[in-house]
Amino acid sequence: MKKKITFLPLLLSYPLSIAGTILYSFGLNWILLSMTKSTTSFGLISAITSGSLLIFNLFGGGIADIYSRKKIMMLSDLLSATVLIISAIFILLDIHHMVVVLAVVGIVNSFSLALMSPAMRAFIPVVIPDEDDRSNYNSIQSGMVSIVKIAVPLVGGILINLKFMTLLNLLLLNGISFFASFLLIYVTKSNEKTTPVQGRVELRKLLASVVDGIKWVKQHNQIKILILAVAIFNFFSEGYTLTLPFLIKENFFGADISYSNLILFESIGGVLGSFMYVFSKKKGGHWSLALAGFSILAMVLLNRGYFVYCFSFLVGISITYFNIYFVSKLQKDVEQEFMGRVFSVVYIAAALLVPVADLLFGTCIPNLREKSLILIGVGVSLLPFILQYVDKKKVN
Repeated sequence: MKKKITFLPLLLSYPLSIAGTILYSFGLNWILLSMTKSTTSFGLISAITSGSLLIFNLFGGGIADIYSRKKIMMLSDLLSATVLIISAIFILLDIHHMVVVLAVVGIVNSFSLALMSPAMRAFIPVVIPDEDDRSNYNSIQSGMVSIVKIAVPLVGGILINLKFMTLLNLLLLNGISFFASFLLIYVTKSNEKTTPVQGRVELRKLLASVVDGIKWVKQHNQIKILILAVAIFNFFSEGYTLTLPFLIKENFFGADISYSNLILFESIGGVLGSFMYVFSKKKGGHWSLALAGFSILAMVLLNRGYFVYCFSFLVGISITYFNIYFVSKLQKDVEQEFMGRVFSVVYIAAALLVPVADLLFGTCIPNLREKSLILIGVGVSLLPFILQYVDKKKVN
């Protein structure tokens, strides 16, 4: 029980900060659309945010492997909180160039996320050395994040109805969530050991550190294939995200099928998948992708009524189950010295194929229609065989 209390603040910190971020994204889209009657501003800010995140991810893992991961996490939360609150003051003072202010917020948050993500994943094994406890931690945290993703849009809708959804309030709430996360990480106890850095870390040395991380991945075929499989999965996942709303708009699943309800069922499945992983005796998870692939295919074959909601629910269970398995496996197999950089490689590899998926599926969906889901379902169903090959190589 004492051990669980020790990592409870860390467990709560990420869902809390992600709640503020989701509410901010949800509200910002609505506010800018109401003010400008166009999606251009939100699209521009989103492009700046995602582009800067991809660049900063090159260095986040290297920094996480040099400095104290706990301090990096605290710094990233504090930096986001500070910029958000300062931006709220700018809005309060009615300073112009709102889009510029929001773009700066997006860039800073991308920088903070690039630091936070690999540092957090690498810090968890320090706080929770036991493999089973660590897997359970990842499961519970994933379940909490899934619940947040369900609850926050509902809260956002209430705030809109209460006329509380203003840009000033969004910035303040998001800033408070990051500051609360900072405090929770601060009180988290750990036995982290760091090597003192001699002198300042130059950009050249940091780039060399990143290159060393990439070389480490290339030398470990099991990890390399696992990361490749996840990158391919993200490619198909992006296609799935683009295809569903198009088919629903075209009434392919029937006029009674709502996109918001479909996402709700998938999110509920994600919550269940998280807690199923906790109680599973075998912590393997790559075969859950087969269930996701078959469920996507079944959407096309049985495309009427509430069958579609059931299959969306199964997709949520299986994808969440696999994500927990993937993170837990990396935390187990990757050396502590390289863990931050390996997670950065994962984020970069996953992000690189997303624009390709956007381009290909965005162009082909109107012509392929339901055939896009068939292609995605078959592709996802084949991925477990790649991961089975990884496991066999490990045994041999």
